[in-house]
Amino acid sequence: MTTPAIRLKSFQDQFKKAASNNPKDKPFIFEESETLSMHFDTRSIQSVMRKSDPANLVLGYTRTMMGFLFFNPNPEHIAMIGLDGGSLAKYCLKYLPDANFTAVEINEQVIAIRDQFHIPADSLKFCALHADGADYVTNKSDRADVLLIDGFDEDGHQSKLCSAGFYDNCYSKLNDGGVMVVNMLASDLKFGTYTARIRDSFEDKVVVVDS
Repeated sequence: MTTPAIRLKSFQDQFKKAASNNPKDKPFIFEESETLSMHFDTRSIQSVMRKSDPANLVLGYTRTMMGFLFFNPNPEHIAMIGLDGGSLAKYCLKYLPDANFTAVEINEQVIAIRDQFHIPADSLKFCALHADGADYVTNKSDRADVLLIDGFDEDGHQSKLCSAGFYDNCYSKLNDGGVMVVNMLASDLKFGTYTARIRDSFEDKVVVVDS
């Protein structure tokens, strides 16, 4: 009979093996019987996909981010900074089929494993751009109804995606009535600073939600 302790030890050994000798900035994939997960290190999870339902939102924070639908249930253009395993992209493509979706990812190593996470090929409705999200929001020619900001690396929040100027550009990137949703770590010592910057950029029209 296999005890919980033995199963846990086996899981830990397999996870460490998957993470071993992983180059900086390159994600690694850990496969279990029902899920695939993406990681940059052994301390955090970037994305989780259920094999039987790739569009399912496994992690709670992704379901919380979809709360933008309370404010705009029928967006025409959704832009996301930070592709990871494409959980939000796949969900929106399945349940908001009329919306155009642009994913902006700075790490080409993440885009390179898109097929393993069932992220669809580029099409008229979906595009995965290899670009810097901070640069993307400075271009006001292609405005969005929803901005999803989920930009992390192995060190946590990307500094360029937390600046006052970045949030100002996000505000200008949105159409009238647009919504920005930002995934943040509540444990980050600069959490209060970041939320204060968002309040300044968005005229204090901000809701903070625990996930």
